[in-house]
Amino acid sequence: MSKKKLYSFRAEPRLLLALRERADKQGTTVSDVITTILSEALNLPISEEQSQALDISSGAAKTLIEEIKREVTAQIRKEITEQIKRN
Repeated sequence: MSKKKLYSFRAEPRLLLALRERADKQGTTVSDVITTILSEALNLPISEEQSQALDISSGAAKTLIEEIKREVTAQIRKEITEQIKRN
């Protein structure tokens, strides 16, 4: 089992609600749902445990992946822009 670290992030309430609903539906934790979605979105291999925790082939999961990609991309752009302005 790989070591996991605790991170915090900001997300829209609707995303957190969708994550909680997915976790409840899958009988897993929000952390496991996020890990699985991010692994898929970043084209990283996922463990068998993760793939069982979230059916990544479902339309709802794909929609959530796309929303997370947009959120992450927007945050990265914002941070790069702020860094450029400071320099």
